[in-house]
Formats: sequence, structure tokens, C-alpha cells
Amino acid sequence: IAVAERPIAERLQQMSARELKHELQIRGVDTQASPDKQLLLELSAESGVFPHSSGGRKRRISQVDEAPIVVALKRVTPNADLIPSGAGFTDGERLALPLWSDSHGLLWFLLDTSLRRSALREGLAQELCKDGSRASGLQFASEAVGELDVQIVPDDSVVLGPQSADISGLLGVDFLHCFDLDLDLQRSICRAWPSGPTLPRGFGLTDAVEIEMREEQGLLFVNAQLRGTVCSGTDTAGPLLRALLDLGQTHSACNWRAAMQVGVRGPSDPCTRLAGEWNDVDGRPMDVHEADLGVELPGRVGGVLPGMRLCGGRLFWLAESLPLLKRLGFNSEDPMAVLGLDTVGRVRFAISAKHHRLWLPM
Repeated sequence: IAVAERPIAERLQQMSARELKHELQIRGVDTQASPDKQLLLELSAESGVFPHSSGGRKRRISQVDEAPIVVALKRVTPNADLIPSGAGFTDGERLALPLWSDSHGLLWFLLDTSLRRSALREGLAQELCKDGSRASGLQFASEAVGELDVQIVPDDSVVLGPQSADISGLLGVDFLHCFDLDLDLQRSICRAWPSGPTLPRGFGLTDAVEIEMREEQGLLFVNAQLRGTVCSGTDTAGPLLRALLDLGQTHSACNWRAAMQVGVRGPSDPCTRLAGEWNDVDGRPMDVHEADLGVELPGRVGGVLPGMRLCGGRLFWLAESLPLLKRLGFNSEDPMAVLGLDTVGRVRFAISAKHHRLWLPM
């Protein structure tokens, strides 16, 4: 069922406890502590995945005309803080969405837009991929995902996060082309609409900056301007640069060339701190420093007026080059940046890969 205010109260009341439990489980809601129907109805309202099933005035969950799919959103933290590396492991909290398989039940997948193609852990891929790398039979709540041409990663791969999180795979840009997403981190829910030739009317956040994205080599980029800090001696914005949108990484990153444009002079600058190292594309280790920088993301408000999203005091990794962008053919002598989840989505954001749009609160 989709979430629509008018008929949902009657539908929920008419369901058996078993049916209601299934509808909650496929949306990633833990039902173990709710053994009977009344507790399940209360859980459905508390989790936010369904409107309240009782009568009376209800708060609208969306300004969008078309009813969304609503699922739980899970935050996954690593066992230890790690800086990102050439191997692709993360540096902090990540977001996971639930998919459903009739043969395996609930499966959690990390959102990772540094990947063109989604990924499955090896043990699961052997059962879901009937034709080499094409995974089928997955559902996003009640909506079929369709076939995904997936990458296969070892079951113990560090990209899947800690074993305790029980992550089944990674959702890349190919998945985002299937669904337009509104991710509410404060309420831990995700509203989704199957992507079509036009956006659902009213999609996007109210009073938000609408930012245009570009797709290059299957990945998503935005125009951005870095800002220095009081420590770096200037808080003015640098020139526009292309920045990769990486929702699978907590913190952001830039090369030294980009940092120097906003007053960070290099590794010896008092604003920077040695954080560790990562490997370049040729396997050569390089030092990684960290510093606090700001980011400006230009866009439009209300689809018309020029606007800008300012993100201040974000942690950036600084290195000679960024392996992910270097693999895509970027010249490491040019300013480059990768924007992580801490810059894009601390509270809530909406994204449509198909229509190349990102909405961030003002």
C-alpha cells in the first residue's frame, strides 16, 4: 500500500495483525516488541511510516499530491572512525534504506552515490543474481525495484560497515534513478516516489534551495564554492569548482589546490591537523590532513529566485589528490572536492537523480 491520508485509516483498521506486521517489516520497522494489532497500529504512527490510523485531525506528512512510499531510515556508525581510502571505506555515520526480498526478508542497504552501480555482498548475490551480475526480486516497500546490474563485494568487505549492522549491499546512482527520495534524518524516515518523466507535483522541501546537479560518468556533481575560516585568514568564498556528491561518506574532502584558494596554505598551516593517510590510484600512500571549511552551494529558491545554501564549519579531509576523482580522469592539479553527508544532509534533504535536482534547507 502507498501512504495516502484519506483511505489509509480504514485500510489499517481492516488489516489483520499479520498483514499489518508485514507492511511495517518491509518498510524496515522492527515489530518484535509489538505482538498485537493495537500495538502495531501505535507503532505505525510512532515510526512515521504511516499516518495515524485513528480519527481526528491529522498532520500532513507531505505537500506532494502523489502518495509516497514511506520507509524507515537507519543510521549506521562504524566500529571506529576511519578516513576514506582508495578502497572506499567510510569515515563515520552512513544512511541505510530497507529493501525486501521474498526469499530473504528485510535487507538493509547503505546509500552510496560514489558508485555508478549498486553492490551486493557475495553470499547474497549468489542467490539473487540469476544472470551473472543482474539482481532481481528486490522491492522497496511495495514497489518493485527492477533489475539492477550490481557489483559483487566480499561478505567481509569493509565497505559494508561493521558486521553488527548486517548490511547486504550498497545503493548507487542507478538506484537513485529509480526513485525520487526525501530523506528526513531527524525523524528517521524516507519518503520515496518512483521516478517518472516529471517530478511529482510539489516534490522537494518547502523554502529550500533547489540545486542543479550534473551527471558525469554515471556520478552526480554540483557547483560549489569553498569558504575559509577565521583561522585561515579569510572567510570569503573561493571560485566555483565541480564537486562530487558522495552520500556514502560522512565528511567532505578537497585537494590542496582547492584549499589554497581559501587561504589554507598547506600541511604546515595551523588550521590543519594530520589525520592519517590513504592510497593514491597507483597504490602510493599520501598524508591526509583535516581542517574546518565552509561550503556555498548556489541554486534557486521557489524554482525562480537566486539562492544559496551556506554550510559552515564542516570537517574536510585535505590531500594532494582525491583517488575517486583521479580515477574519473580529473587532473589533480585542478581544484577538486567531494561533498559528503555532513555537508548535504544533517537534517533533511531531497534528491532526484533522474531530474538532476537536489533540495537543501535554507
